[in-house]
Amino acid sequence: MTTAKKTRPISPDLLGAELAIKRAAQRAREIAIQTNTPCIVRQDGKLVDITKRSAPGAN
Repeated sequence: MTTAKKTRPISPDLLGAELAIKRAAQRAREIAIQTNTPCIVRQDGKLVDITKRSAPGAN
């Protein structure tokens, strides 16, 4: 099995973009959970409120 190598962006403006987007998404999830606000994402082609499965006591 071969794995595709990620290519790094040439533009200096884009070098940190992927990590910044991941940090922003994590922070959005944290805030949504703290404020009991829905956070809808697409998973396996379906829209899912990820705050419902991450809520404390939802186990």
